[in-house]
Amino acid sequence: MLKHVVGGGMGLLLMMLLVGCGAGNRSGGPVSVSGVADGMRITLILPRTVYPADPLIRAEIKYHNVSRHLITAAGTSCTQNNPLVQDLSPSGTVLFPDGVRWIQFIPDCGATTEDLFLNSGNTLTSFVYAVAPDPAVRAVMTFRHNGGTATVASPIVHLHFTRYLPPRVTIRSTPVVSATLAPRGRVHGQLLYVSADHCYPGSAPYDYLGAYWSNIYGRTIKPQCDHPSSWQMIAGWVGGSVANIHYVAR
Repeated sequence: MLKHVVGGGMGLLLMMLLVGCGAGNRSGGPVSVSGVADGMRITLILPRTVYPADPLIRAEIKYHNVSRHLITAAGTSCTQNNPLVQDLSPSGTVLFPDGVRWIQFIPDCGATTEDLFLNSGNTLTSFVYAVAPDPAVRAVMTFRHNGGTATVASPIVHLHFTRYLPPRVTIRSTPVVSATLAPRGRVHGQLLYVSADHCYPGSAPYDYLGAYWSNIYGRTIKPQCDHPSSWQMIAGWVGGSVANIHYVAR
């Protein structure tokens, strides 16, 4: 059985946590914005600001200790990404990644239990992925400060969207469940996806949660089991529109 699916959209419009320097780039070229709080400077760097609607973006985040003391933070793990690219609704609700109910944080580089240690004057760089259904994004990082935590955010970068061109998706349920994607235009790089599937009745809502972006060689993606009762996924090529896929067994 075949089912054709078109990716749906998610809401997004970012608000600032802190005032920093920088602004959106209407020319469509690279852009860099920075914000500072409690001795930490965070910089968001995007390769461009013009994308097809609902894009998957690869962003560079630099974080620099401008204080005179050591700063530490929890690093990226299976359950969180720090720092990350975040997007909000006009009311301030985080829509990606927090608004995706089946996944709260999406690391880009796999699991690690190591903390981040940043000496005075030092800078580290992370490359992360984010979905931007509406035209504003910012970088956010949480770190330890005075026995608690502090958060630093970059200013908002306003994106400019062209036509929405999600991949065409064909879902097959036999002989095993799979989804094959075909781009609607020229693409560069590999296909990436994040997914969750439910394989065992009576267990948690999702038995397998792909909490980080994975890439595949080819265009066909399969869940962790041959016949899940449900399967959620966001998938697309970097720089292009994503498809939002929800499969339910019948």
